[in-house]
Amino acid sequence: DFGSGPFYVNTRLQEWAVERDQTRRAAVSSFGFSGTNAHLILEEGPSIEPAAVERPGYLLALSARTAEQLKEQAHNLLGHLKRTSGLSMTDLSFTLFVGRMHFTHRLSCLARNQDELIHLLEQWIETGEASQIYSAEIQEGRIREQVSLKKFGNYCIQECEDSTNTAIYLENLAAIAELYVQGYSLDFPALFSRDARRIPLPTYPFASERYWIDAIPATAPRSTDTSNLNQQSYGSTFTGVDEDLRAWLEKELRQMVMEFLNLDTDDVSLDKVLVDLGLDSIGLSKFANAINKKYQLDITPVLFFDYPSIDALAKYLSVERESEIRRIYRGSGAAARLPAHPPRKKAQQTAQPRQAEVPGWIQDARLDPHLQPLSDAPNRVAPRAILLTGATGFLGAHLLNDLHDRTDATIYCLVRAHDDREAQERLQTNFARYFAHPYGHDRIRPLVGDMTQPYLGLSPQTYTRLAEETDIIVHNGAQLHHIAPYDHLKASNVDSTVAMLELATNAKSKWIHYVSSLAAAVDRDDDGWLLEDFPQMDPSELAGGYAQSKWVSEKLLAEGAHRGIGVTIFRPGFISGRSDNAVWPLENDHLLRVIKGCVQMGYAPESNLTPNMAPVDFLSSAIVRIALSEDMTGRVFNLANPHVVPWETIITWLQGCGYPVRVVPNDVWRVQHLRHVDEANALFPVLSFYLGGENTDRHAQLLSKLAKVRNDATARMLAHLRMSFPVIDRVLWERYVRFFQSSGFLPSQT
Repeated sequence: DFGSGPFYVNTRLQEWAVERDQTRRAAVSSFGFSGTNAHLILEEGPSIEPAAVERPGYLLALSARTAEQLKEQAHNLLGHLKRTSGLSMTDLSFTLFVGRMHFTHRLSCLARNQDELIHLLEQWIETGEASQIYSAEIQEGRIREQVSLKKFGNYCIQECEDSTNTAIYLENLAAIAELYVQGYSLDFPALFSRDARRIPLPTYPFASERYWIDAIPATAPRSTDTSNLNQQSYGSTFTGVDEDLRAWLEKELRQMVMEFLNLDTDDVSLDKVLVDLGLDSIGLSKFANAINKKYQLDITPVLFFDYPSIDALAKYLSVERESEIRRIYRGSGAAARLPAHPPRKKAQQTAQPRQAEVPGWIQDARLDPHLQPLSDAPNRVAPRAILLTGATGFLGAHLLNDLHDRTDATIYCLVRAHDDREAQERLQTNFARYFAHPYGHDRIRPLVGDMTQPYLGLSPQTYTRLAEETDIIVHNGAQLHHIAPYDHLKASNVDSTVAMLELATNAKSKWIHYVSSLAAAVDRDDDGWLLEDFPQMDPSELAGGYAQSKWVSEKLLAEGAHRGIGVTIFRPGFISGRSDNAVWPLENDHLLRVIKGCVQMGYAPESNLTPNMAPVDFLSSAIVRIALSEDMTGRVFNLANPHVVPWETIITWLQGCGYPVRVVPNDVWRVQHLRHVDEANALFPVLSFYLGGENTDRHAQLLSKLAKVRNDATARMLAHLRMSFPVIDRVLWERYVRFFQSSGFLPSQT
């Protein structure tokens, strides 16, 4: 009796209203045609208000099969955002990353809140670009994930979980966003806490296409034969096919199909469609996986739509993926069966290195021939305006302070921010971390920009005014990551240097003072000492994208100096905390990561390495005073502290501060202790530098070379300025340790 009971049959769309504190329940019945009946009772889940965790920024992802559908996706999401206020940005990001399939046309957006996301999507839909939106199309079957970049992306995800620094958090998110649109499959769920949940969002916008079967002529024969498909000229646009390689691949692929389907040779025709041979959708997926495993490729079953037979697939592989197949089988048992290329016409030139053999990062060290100095002399001693990059960093804050104290110039600071207010706040907040005195508002001018963008991310009018006013450029800005490959750092660390050279030769001449690193130095004398000169020797020994990007920048600046542009290069080693209050940023320092990791393990390796370090306040003062000196004669200054501190001395000082760190042989440390650390250990993100192998050897070579550094020009200038490198002694180190303890970086010892 539905009329007198609580039950009713719902026959139309209506609001499901219940009394307060009542629970919605529904019965669902299904009556099958064959007589199978099913009954299900549903109850609404408990209402849980997720704990609001504010993040400095959020990463949103959209994807589609076509560019038009991607734009429609963005348009639909924009409408939803405008209609639904107060959305959880965490849940929105979680749903788009974890609750959606990811197709070849991709977009990722970095936003602080819902309002900013709306603004960015509106801008992208209207113009096709926005400052914090990345978009790209991935070629189906062409995704080649570089191991180093994938490792770096997952490292950035882990850093997002641990970071308390807003700038570093946003930099890591930007790196993840860029890798997403390139097709990298990262550990995206690790970006989110367990409280993140899926929320209702607009669904996929399927293409509005009409498919209508044309009338079949009455005389047309009815046939289900698919042999006509085999007559299509799949891959006919290929040129330069190695027929021997193609024939070998046809034999290999045919054998794989025979084993999959348990067929004889006569049953497997090279030109027959794979589906007609008996490979269904599951079989095609397994076939693609087998090809990937055997030849170390990355194809997907979608490829078989374009190359549906063995001969078409063999032609594709022999042309488009030739180098990978040859590399895999080179030196293996199959190498004798794989035909080699015919000899080239000019055999006598084969001994000469080909352009392709030079690493791409070295090839970037070429300066545009049209970039030439102006005729006027730069005003570098008494500047009226200075451009400083990297002012929101550790060394940058100290350079800003010293430039303000030692000049009367207006100091323009290029800052990545959304508006002038945020740029000012970033400068002030960073400055307050290291100095007790107030930030100087009188002559410090933040510029909202991005040194990787055209016009430094400024408007053409602002850029022109900056070019006309600036006398000196102090280029300190760079992206520092322990494991980031060169390609990821190129825009921030190399392209920005080219942008500074362009600015230095615009409107009036400007002197460029570039902050590099001893890690980028490769030129040595006969005794193995690093020279204090522009780079000239082969840099192939450099390990890691950071050192490589710094070398490329130095090489570009050296070419600029050769043409007559005013250039000075400063190469500091390890930059330690302040010498007075010991303040030392703890987020992204490699040396501190090693020290903390050893304290956590209770073990440290034996080593004869001597980290070359100097306090940040001294290095900043030296850079600024040398840059402003009338007597500056050198162009490269190795800021290497002659008072080196051996690794064993650092460990002894730690033991003296109460940390029971035991020194063991390097092999014992690596095998018995380092291999067993987990994510909780500070060394976990950089394990590849220490677990052995080529990466470890090159990293050790990098550290050992810092023990032999020439700094004659630096010593002369410091003597002239009546400055001398400070000694890193036990008293200063104990001051550092007390700061580490008060900051929670190291546990306090009683």
